[in-house]
Amino acid sequence: MSVVSLMATNALNLFHWPARGCCFCISKPKATGMATVTVHLRDAKESRSRQQQTQKISVTAWPKRTPSITGSRRHSSACHLCSPGSVKAVEPCQVVFTSDPHKNYLPVQFQSPSKAETQRGDLSVISVNGTDFTIQSAGVLLLLVDACSVPFRLTERKVFSLGDISRMEGYLRTGIPPRSIVLLSTRGEIKHLNISDSLVPLGLAKPAHLYNKGSTIFVGFSGNFKPSWAKLFTSPAGQGLGLLEQFIPLQLEEYGCRRASAVRRRDLEMLKQTSKAH
Repeated sequence: MSVVSLMATNALNLFHWPARGCCFCISKPKATGMATVTVHLRDAKESRSRQQQTQKISVTAWPKRTPSITGSRRHSSACHLCSPGSVKAVEPCQVVFTSDPHKNYLPVQFQSPSKAETQRGDLSVISVNGTDFTIQSAGVLLLLVDACSVPFRLTERKVFSLGDISRMEGYLRTGIPPRSIVLLSTRGEIKHLNISDSLVPLGLAKPAHLYNKGSTIFVGFSGNFKPSWAKLFTSPAGQGLGLLEQFIPLQLEEYGCRRASAVRRRDLEMLKQTSKAH
């Protein structure tokens, strides 16, 4: 079974739509390998469009460690008609459900090993859009990414050793440029991580207890906006956080980014052409 058929099925099953009649358009950017399926549904029994309730259902899928996740302007499109039972559920691929597939997202992965895994030599990793940044010794890895650049632009990479932890609070308060995505990950057990108050201006809801944690991961933003994706993760002493994934939207006006030019919606154009042909 094709991935796009599975994506259309997942969209229908997720929203519990009776697929008496539907048309799905496939938009596949050439450079990224990502496919976006936009499903438009019609209730054949009532012979009317349901776009007033749900204009579209969009599913975006890509292979892990893709070079980019973005609604690229360079893409090919095709529209297909589907009917009940035309596709069957199989093992799902990596998918993201979104109402706006043309919004640009930054994929971020954190590898946070436990104390035992660290002693075996496992690395602590922050992967940004498929590029790995590692830390091998106990301390803190801090990455800054420009929130207005696509696919991504790393503006700073800093490693704070255990002896430098005391300097990190001042850097978090004054050294981070506006419109920066902040990615922070610790390695090893840091008894006194005095940065909780400094994370509040970067999106943390309130100061948190960060003493004697096994691992600490923080995703935040520097600017006059507190995004919903800003998060803090911690684990008890001796434990890691395993693999964590975040998908961060880029180029939002709320960040203070200049408005991006409108994207040509080839999927909607192909849908109109298909509708006219039938």
